[in-house]
Amino acid sequence: MTLLKRVLYWQAALWASSGVVLSLLMVLVAHHVDEVWWWAWAFVILEASTAGLFAVNAFLGLPAGAAAWPWWLIGGANALLGTLEVVALARVGMERSPV
Repeated sequence: MTLLKRVLYWQAALWASSGVVLSLLMVLVAHHVDEVWWWAWAFVILEASTAGLFAVNAFLGLPAGAAAWPWWLIGGANALLGTLEVVALARVGMERSPV
């Protein structure tokens, strides 16, 4: 449970740094993670799709001469956070049931 809470706070900090209000929802879920831990699956889907979007843009959508490394870096960070969250959810899932 502690790992999931930490990952949610890290995600919230990163999303807040970009000015997205979604970080408030992440903090809310992290505060009540004992009761609503399964809500974190929504953030896994978000991180996976964001990582995919950044990777596709880096691979296919850059103009000639543009640097791809920022897109790969952000995509990799999202993929890493999504992976950490899946690991945390797997650990929590072994401890308790969503019902």
